[in-house]
Amino acid sequence: MNCRILIFMLGLVLPIAVHAQGEQQTPDLTQGGNDSWNLDWDGVTDRTYFLQWSENLIDWFYLPLIESGTGTAINYGFNSDGSRFFLRLQYSDQPTSDPNGDDFDNDTLTNWEEVGMYGSDPLAFNADAHLFLTDADGDGLLYWESLNIYHQNPDSFDFDGDGIPNSYELAMGWDPTVANSEADYQAYLNAGNQSATSMQVFTELE
Repeated sequence: MNCRILIFMLGLVLPIAVHAQGEQQTPDLTQGGNDSWNLDWDGVTDRTYFLQWSENLIDWFYLPLIESGTGTAINYGFNSDGSRFFLRLQYSDQPTSDPNGDDFDNDTLTNWEEVGMYGSDPLAFNADAHLFLTDADGDGLLYWESLNIYHQNPDSFDFDGDGIPNSYELAMGWDPTVANSEADYQAYLNAGNQSATSMQVFTELE
């Protein structure tokens, strides 16, 4: 599978690679009114495009977007008021008549299921794809939710290690990735619940 990446920031475009089949022109990023932005790029015929975003150039997330190149310009509009916001254009020249329904990386998930539903990479084989709709640890979160929404180990039922299980924290409207105070933990135990872990690490709330 052939794919390449272009990466760019608000007002700044950094071409990372050019594909041998046809040179990918640098995308054009322009600001509209207020916090609106427009991204335009030349859609090379028979090339399939995906778009990612990041705030730190480390953690990247797919936008629910798949575009097919037809030899004309492609436009994507979005809003951002952040001081740091990066976009990364990925593309593949794999032949397809159904870019949404095809499975470029052959991991049993369609391209659209990966970017539109699960937030996974449609260009990288995922050996755990068959587990995405399971909840082996019983914390109320599906495998793909733990992995691609909370970015945590799907086999952990206490992401933050505070002794309060993910399921209880979610029911209380808490963030299961941020350790609760010892007072919250004691209230949890006083309600007749059992500790989720044998060793507790607490973070006092400010």
